[in-house]
Amino acid sequence: MKILILLMSLLGSTAFASGFRCPENFKKNANASKAFAFIRPFSGEFQMGSCKVELQICEESFLEEDGGSSFAADMLVTDSKGFERYIPFFVSAEKSNWSKDIMFLTQRAFVYRFKDRNLDPETGRFERWDVEIVKSEDLKTIDYIEIGYSSENEQEAKIGKNWIICGTDREREVLDHPVRHKIKSWWWWLKNPGKR
Repeated sequence: MKILILLMSLLGSTAFASGFRCPENFKKNANASKAFAFIRPFSGEFQMGSCKVELQICEESFLEEDGGSSFAADMLVTDSKGFERYIPFFVSAEKSNWSKDIMFLTQRAFVYRFKDRNLDPETGRFERWDVEIVKSEDLKTIDYIEIGYSSENEQEAKIGKNWIICGTDREREVLDHPVRHKIKSWWWWLKNPGKR
């Protein structure tokens, strides 16, 4: 799995090819299917504030035949300074203490969290993703995207960027009112218990 992630991040935008198959457990997971349907209209390349976003979601009409994959979508986000984050989305059939993904919807938001505690030379002893894709109030466009990432190796080397925030109004809010933004984020998680 880590090799796939590294390869896709090295290839950058050329890694995005349309029409890849969904994992077999995708059809067994109604929540995942509904969650990806929520963001499917935004597949492709688009500008979100100062970020360039490329989003690709598997084709539900084509399922993996061997059932070995849990890879369901990916997203590449490039900020205004050229910093990139590649986000793979997995739909796992099983949860464990070592690796788990959490995916859920609210009325306006698609939220994906991935935690991995498997020792890996690229990331170290842990890796964590937090992704929020939030639609506008009329649900016709994306209002903002927030991506949080941390790993043992990046923290020790003091490299990388913990958060990327995309969306003109959201970016402005974070710059002008960083404390208010943190309080709003904490409040959101308090109102959505059990999602961590």
